[in-house]
Amino acid sequence: MKRYRSVGSLITCVLVMLAVSDARSQTDEPLITDRPDITESSTVVGAGRFQVETSVQLQRFEEGPFEATIWSTPTLLRIGVTGKLELRLATDAFSTVNTEVAGAADDRSSGYSPIALGLKYHLLEAGAAARPSVGVLAQVEVPSGSGAFRTDDAAGALLLAADWDLTNSLSLGLNSGVDIFEVPGGDTKTGGLFSAALGYGLTEETGSFLEIAIAGMGLSSDMRSVILDGGITHLFGPGAQIDVAVGGGITEQTEPDLFVTVGFSLRASYRPKG
Repeated sequence: MKRYRSVGSLITCVLVMLAVSDARSQTDEPLITDRPDITESSTVVGAGRFQVETSVQLQRFEEGPFEATIWSTPTLLRIGVTGKLELRLATDAFSTVNTEVAGAADDRSSGYSPIALGLKYHLLEAGAAARPSVGVLAQVEVPSGSGAFRTDDAAGALLLAADWDLTNSLSLGLNSGVDIFEVPGGDTKTGGLFSAALGYGLTEETGSFLEIAIAGMGLSSDMRSVILDGGITHLFGPGAQIDVAVGGGITEQTEPDLFVTVGFSLRASYRPKG
């Protein structure tokens, strides 16, 4: 518990500094985040800006007599290089897993989750004739982490993201791509990825979404997952957001059975205009 309090205090200080920095920045553009849904947006943060999207997440797994609960702090750092390109660093950061098996003592272990490095490029602005905003995202998870969460295998994903504003309050985001990863034994697998998120603006500051995400398309059923989730976002000015989402697997093979995430996102400038 002491570790969570110290991490929380550090995050609070960082967020306060970021909020002050963004309040002094020159942009009034509304914040667009890649959380809390799985579907990635097509847009980038913009030249001279960086964006921190972080959260606390609970995941619950159950299979027969086995139960596991994972607490983690998924965090995404987005750094704008140009008006069309951003660099990205993603990780579940510090994580703790509690496992329970009938007839055995409970077990608890902690560690740092692997790091994924990536980039996003905004290909096309939205336009007339229902033309969407389009972007492409590439990501590589490198061997990293510690304890029970360490991985020595590399994995990667390539996504095409498209966004439509269907009406003043209704939007649609689609992702399609491939996921490449190693399985025990050293074999490499490639599966298709697809997700769709339908967003509805409740007010100018508050939005909601419902989403379905499919991974492992083209692979055997035990490697395929289907997740249904939904949530709420709320903007505080142009550069800060809080959010909450809940969801889980809707097939027998999909994990986790349940997840809940509560997060916040902030944008700041790392270099002034002009």
